[in-house]
Amino acid sequence: MKSLFSVVIPIYGNEKNLPITVPYIIEHLELFENYRVEVIMVNDGSPDNSWEVMKKYQSEYPDLIKIASLSRNFGQMACIHAGMDLAKGDVIGVISADMQEPFELFADMLKEWEKGYKIVAGVRSGRDEKGIYATCASAFHNFIKKHLNPNYPEGGSDFFLMDRSVVSEYLKIDVQYTGGLLIRCWMGYEQKEIPYVRKKREVGKSGFGFLRKIGIAMELIVSNSIILLRKLLALAVIFVIAGGVLSIILAIRGQALGLILSFMLLMTGILLIGNCILGEYLWRNYELSKGRPRYLLDEVIDEMPKNVEGI
Repeated sequence: MKSLFSVVIPIYGNEKNLPITVPYIIEHLELFENYRVEVIMVNDGSPDNSWEVMKKYQSEYPDLIKIASLSRNFGQMACIHAGMDLAKGDVIGVISADMQEPFELFADMLKEWEKGYKIVAGVRSGRDEKGIYATCASAFHNFIKKHLNPNYPEGGSDFFLMDRSVVSEYLKIDVQYTGGLLIRCWMGYEQKEIPYVRKKREVGKSGFGFLRKIGIAMELIVSNSIILLRKLLALAVIFVIAGGVLSIILAIRGQALGLILSFMLLMTGILLIGNCILGEYLWRNYELSKGRPRYLLDEVIDEMPKNVEGI
């Protein structure tokens, strides 16, 4: 029997993308003639009509498409996790719904899986999109690689496939506040990387605004490193030295009031920064201690016939 290839697609605000994405996938299924294929789309509490569009395509292609909707927006990681939980494949791939990653590259990735690689990742070697966002994204990925994990691929990678055995282990790990890519790096399995150029988004806009991206960056750093605490220590040392020098200068000049005020301001700033950073770490530990599920399903529509030999 042919191996089953499951494609997981997280959906958030993709009402305009889906009429392009789904036909594109259908057109390229011939590349996977040696596999059975299932496409699992998971709605992450989309604020638009994505769920209605998903139901339309599932009714048209019940042999191919399985859809699910979370009870609310739980975030991309939870959405992908839900898709993996529902997937039945021998190998499971993840791709975004905006087609900025080339779906057809899965064919080359599967060839590497057949060679024995348990994780195959499409790694961004460049971007068609330009501007401040691309610059910031590149800087962030370089920061992660330098400070969090040296095995982190340059340019990042949210487009990948994993063997069923690896997925089973991956799903055991609580990734609520941890990027999936960092978890894949941490797991230690040999990973094959295939470079690609990320396409410019043609329809709609990303559901991740600038402030949300900053929040995600903070979560990744706090969940995977103590670097902020170490930077805080270095900052505190600098402030103490600067405060000491300033105090000596003010004392020599006889400016006692200025000395007191500057010292109070200095210590208040250090304490506030420290409390904020410690609060970030403590809050995440507190959230994890509650033992809540990563996500809640509201509805699943799966009408795929059993024992299908091919699509």
